[in-house]
Amino acid sequence: MDSTMAGRSFLNDVNRQFDAAARFVPMQDGLAEKIRVCNATYVTRFGVRLRGRMETFVGWRALHSTHVTPAKGGIRYSPNADQEEIEALAALMTYKCALMGLPFGGSKGGLRIDPLKWDRQELEGSRDGLRRSWPGTISLARARMFPRPTWAPMKRPWRGWRTSIGAGLPTILMRLPA
Repeated sequence: MDSTMAGRSFLNDVNRQFDAAARFVPMQDGLAEKIRVCNATYVTRFGVRLRGRMETFVGWRALHSTHVTPAKGGIRYSPNADQEEIEALAALMTYKCALMGLPFGGSKGGLRIDPLKWDRQELEGSRDGLRRSWPGTISLARARMFPRPTWAPMKRPWRGWRTSIGAGLPTILMRLPA
């Protein structure tokens, strides 16, 4: 199965699960559809100079929900990443934040790259290239990417938050009362 089929199947599974759960929640006509669909997905192709040559990558940013801002979600690094997979992961981030009562919408970035072929500095360079390629409408006020758990703890410049290693969430949120 190619990556496009895998991503589409994943997105279909997420949507089916949402539809099954939404039947138990009373809401006005059309609201379930509005909640289920991704608000915006940006695709970009960009170049980064790595190892003395220009490498071209494709990346995505899916903003599933910005009903609460900022939208939280990291970047998935995978040679098989595709738009449908990134939209499915953004939807799951929305649902996770909503169910946990976290003050974030859901988003996800994706970068089609094999992380095993590049060192950390090169991956950060490709990530920075991806972020520079996004339109100005995706700002830190609307979408924040917390660090990958394997790279944490890292200090984030926008608030000086230090993140927890396990969840990629600011440690201040890890102490919020239930």
